[in-house]
Amino acid sequence: MFRIFLVFCSLLLVAPCIGFCEQERVAVFVGVNVYPKPGFDPLRFAEQDVERAAVEFKNLGFRVVVLKGSLPATSDLRATRSNIVTQIQKLMKPLDGDDMCVVMFSGHGLQFTPSEQTDEDAFFCPVDAVKNDPTTLLSLNYVIDTLLNPQVGHKLLIVDACRVKPKTGATVGKGIQGSDKVSLPSKTSVLFSCSARQESFETDKLGNGTGIFTYCLLDGLRGAAADDKGQLTWSRLVAHVEDKMESDEVRKIVTNQHPILAGNAGRVVLGKVAVVKRQEPGTSGTTASGFSGTIAGEARALVADTVFHWCPPGKFTMGTPGATDDEAPAEVTQSSGFWMCETEVTQGQWTALMSSTPWQGKSYVKEGPKFAASYVSHDDAVAYCKKLTDQERKAGRLPSGWTYALPTEAQWEYACRAGTKTKFSFGDDEKRLGDYAWYVENADKIKQEYAHEVGQKKANDWGLKDMHGNVWEWCADWYQSKLPGGRDPAILSEGSLRVFRGGGWDYFASNCRSAIRFRISPDFRLNDLGFRVAVVPSSP
Repeated sequence: MFRIFLVFCSLLLVAPCIGFCEQERVAVFVGVNVYPKPGFDPLRFAEQDVERAAVEFKNLGFRVVVLKGSLPATSDLRATRSNIVTQIQKLMKPLDGDDMCVVMFSGHGLQFTPSEQTDEDAFFCPVDAVKNDPTTLLSLNYVIDTLLNPQVGHKLLIVDACRVKPKTGATVGKGIQGSDKVSLPSKTSVLFSCSARQESFETDKLGNGTGIFTYCLLDGLRGAAADDKGQLTWSRLVAHVEDKMESDEVRKIVTNQHPILAGNAGRVVLGKVAVVKRQEPGTSGTTASGFSGTIAGEARALVADTVFHWCPPGKFTMGTPGATDDEAPAEVTQSSGFWMCETEVTQGQWTALMSSTPWQGKSYVKEGPKFAASYVSHDDAVAYCKKLTDQERKAGRLPSGWTYALPTEAQWEYACRAGTKTKFSFGDDEKRLGDYAWYVENADKIKQEYAHEVGQKKANDWGLKDMHGNVWEWCADWYQSKLPGGRDPAILSEGSLRVFRGGGWDYFASNCRSAIRFRISPDFRLNDLGFRVAVVPSSP
């Protein structure tokens, strides 16, 4: 199966400037899985991959537009040739040499010599493409030479595409020709997903389904390629992708795919990200003392591809200032730090561990490995945490002084606030909630009546996503009408109702605040109720 993934990235070099330099940063992402016209085999992960990449660039501060082939024919964001050209031109027009632009394609590609040309050209196939008809395709030369403003910074091109000759009558192509000697425009660098005469592959064995090269690229963008201060440069990202493509994790799936770099963009700083550390069996990090994090928000992949962020010891005010109900403020001291999962537990994670699908066939649910798990009771969530603890301890990745568990109410709100004192983790302005959460305005009201894929929204200051909205999240506590304050608030030994936090996709902004708390019977199951896992110090 042929895939092409293309990123043109015009990026600002770090350089001294006189006074204040305001920088505009925009990005267009295009993905197509299924083509209506005959001759194109369906792809599985192209659209998902561009959505994931868009999230990472959005977290870096880019203004993002995503076009997908699966959108309605009437949508301006359906990935047709005309819409792609229009969106790129619209965002590129006002930019200048101090600005950044990213354009990314993921879908089928073709390469051949149109009758009016002497040389071969590489084409991206929009959703309205007709096989072997270049007038319906998008020439990559046209994108580089015409659509992209040559005055906009440094251009980085990433191509995830097969590089074998097309088969007669088939849509398998080779993508762009390229080597380290290819002639490129000024300040342009190209990273190819494979060498000449090789193919690029998709897999469902990594990242809950992804292009293999894209998997390595996203791993670097999410922090694995950053330096110890979180700075991510183009050269470090390229080196990380090359190394990870040669790792045992990848090589057990595909052995004949080797990325190659062409051109030289100089020193380009992509931005600052959370540094991801990997926890491997048998390392010093598996001791109780070595397992702790060092700074707030530190990222560590503790379970396979699942990232957790460190929530350090500290004090905070739990609840809502001035409230006299069950949100009346309480001063809390967290004497021990803990790890909180970056996202809610997904359907893919649940099924892999528990071998069940409690949401299957239920109303207001969209199924897929990255969608938040729902229809999970409190007892179900506790069982998941226990099984995960047993698995990771047996594998040598979890020291005896730690356990996977539902966070307490205090831990949940402490992690959600991430040092803030406002209504939401990003401030008091409800109009910004859509950047951080799936809630009634951007889900239920527009007929997206389901819990969405996790990790698509901005993170809080400690790197945690979906703390507001998407699905409500079970906490460990039995409900009590007065918030428990003090040092490491204890959980009641018994009760009738369990607490859940954070809001859901069908709730208003006021019900997605950092301090919001609801309660219900622990055997309750619903389409907007799930959970998130924490790693906490075990009781002696």
